[in-house]
Amino acid sequence: MEGSIDCSSPLNGVQRQGIIREGHVKNAHREPREYEAPLNQAIDLWHAGNSTEAIRILSELSVRYADQAPIEGMLSGYLHQSGEVQAALPHARNAVRLAPRSELAARVLFHTLYELNMLDEAREELSRFILNARTIELKHEFETILSDINEMHLDQEQ
Repeated sequence: MEGSIDCSSPLNGVQRQGIIREGHVKNAHREPREYEAPLNQAIDLWHAGNSTEAIRILSELSVRYADQAPIEGMLSGYLHQSGEVQAALPHARNAVRLAPRSELAARVLFHTLYELNMLDEAREELSRFILNARTIELKHEFETILSDINEMHLDQEQ
């Protein structure tokens, strides 16, 4: 699609702090979840350039732990970045359902809907996330994207 929306990666600008990493979990006093080691392995494989194996591991984890937002969010993001945008959609939707305030989940779902030319749903996702944004900066960023999409849509209608 043309316009000013950067769809090169829904993970652009998202920090890794929301991803589970040993020693960096929010509650260091809890027992590690049994999916954390393979999730971290998939993340490491992805960053080492082995996207196929990373997606395979996350896909297996998704079947077993479909109720875990970190797995669904990472799988949807990696599928999207690998060009498997249609395959990313159900995982992106599930990630948003499980973690409605997650910036990563919202970004991936928005970009996925946008690239699939599901513009009404993409706008709805932006509007939903604006109401749930954790920071004013994030809220403004998503408002700007929504405004850009609305302007592009009006230009296309004329």
